[in-house]
Amino acid sequence: MTTRVEWLGNAAFRITYREMVLFVDPWLDENPGCPLKTSQVKHADMIFVTHGHPGHWGRGDSVKIANATGALYVAPRELCDYFVLKKMIPDHQVFRVEPGKKYDVRGLPFEVLSAPHPPVPSLPAWLAEVPGEPNCGYVWNFDGKMILNFGDTEFIPLFDQVGRNYRIDLAMLPLWGEGMGISMEQGVKTCADIISAVNPLKVFPTNRYSEDNPAMKLLLNTLKERRIKAEVFPQKVGLTFEI
Repeated sequence: MTTRVEWLGNAAFRITYREMVLFVDPWLDENPGCPLKTSQVKHADMIFVTHGHPGHWGRGDSVKIANATGALYVAPRELCDYFVLKKMIPDHQVFRVEPGKKYDVRGLPFEVLSAPHPPVPSLPAWLAEVPGEPNCGYVWNFDGKMILNFGDTEFIPLFDQVGRNYRIDLAMLPLWGEGMGISMEQGVKTCADIISAVNPLKVFPTNRYSEDNPAMKLLLNTLKERRIKAEVFPQKVGLTFEI
């Protein structure tokens, strides 16, 4: 059974699996080039959020989708607790996850990982109070097809372990974009280091803020120099593919 993946820009994805629709880090309304707005989302079963920074909980977009569709909100415990305390999402609608643990929710098995977040610029107070830690990632098992996702991350030995424990079919990994707190060269090196460790069949680099991201060319050259043969998808908003 195929799993359909659509990139919505930045770290946002819509995944169709069996009869379920999943959103990952859905920042839609103010996301440059995103083809979908929150008002257009009529159905969602689960929403996965990696951490509480603006481009990942979506400056409220993930909460809007949860409230409009009744989707289960899967996120780090600290983030879920914050939204419940603020009465933004009812407690029965959140599923709290913790790094290092494995879960099976609605027939979808997954493991939660955690890695340090790269340096970030200062945020306005109303955004800074949203818990940004822990910075989590997911390894989902879609009927034997393994997808690794991190919204943001630095490279740590954890990724060597992921490469040993899983045969990753698709890695959705942060690359670089204007406005991030790291240089393009560092962003590319981190992405390439993770790809080297995990050895996925396919890679989708995320975090793009311009039509022609120069980091893509640098990443492809770096992977070629390292003789890494993973298929790298182009950064085209709205691109849809199956695994």
